[in-house]
Amino acid sequence: VSKFAGDIINNNVQMISALYEALRKVGKNITVINPIANCAFPGDANLYQESQWLFGEVHDSVASYGNSRRLMYAYSTAYRKQYNIKTINFFVPNMYGEYDSTDPNKAHALNALISKFVKAEMNGTWEVDIWGTGSPIREWLYAKDYAKVIVKVLKDSNLQDMLTQPVSIAQNNGISMKELADIINVNFSNKMNLKYLTDMQDGAPKKVMANEKFREHFGTFEFTDFNVGIKNTIKYYKSQYPY
Repeated sequence: VSKFAGDIINNNVQMISALYEALRKVGKNITVINPIANCAFPGDANLYQESQWLFGEVHDSVASYGNSRRLMYAYSTAYRKQYNIKTINFFVPNMYGEYDSTDPNKAHALNALISKFVKAEMNGTWEVDIWGTGSPIREWLYAKDYAKVIVKVLKDSNLQDMLTQPVSIAQNNGISMKELADIINVNFSNKMNLKYLTDMQDGAPKKVMANEKFREHFGTFEFTDFNVGIKNTIKYYKSQYPY
């Protein structure tokens, strides 16, 4: 991320600006749903609370993208005030699932890792490199669950009216990268040799999101079992090989 820091913030700022300017020109009765990545939260926070998301700097490892997400929120509030463009802002954890890129340099973190496992199996190398020490703790959201939340919002105008402040699509549950790698590993016929590249940056030590506000608005919403989501994602990457 740091290697392309300038490109990342420049491209994202232009996209955000272009989006809201285009919507301004379209007219009234517009609602935007923004997925704001949880890297917008303070990098040293132990639990990501919606009310405290601006109480500190984002982690240096994701400064460009994290700060662009904060700018997205600023655009949403400003354009609502002046142009009455309504925005629903959701904070989202790291997402994973089918249909992401097969390029590990472009895919989301968990998908990129799974693609490496699949490639190692198909090539018969049985070794996977993992960036960092394996100690950072992350929360994961299955992409289809995010879609279900959005569909629910689109179908419920009363719910839309209640979502005036950012809400995390959260489970208040995280696992370490090492635990994640082990969970993925059990899905292969031969266990991979996992090589941790400890000279690579770990990023923020913990990204886990409080779920009280989510449950307040979405009640008994059921998230996909993590092991099921992992199996589905592995199946997808196997279906796309070779890549």
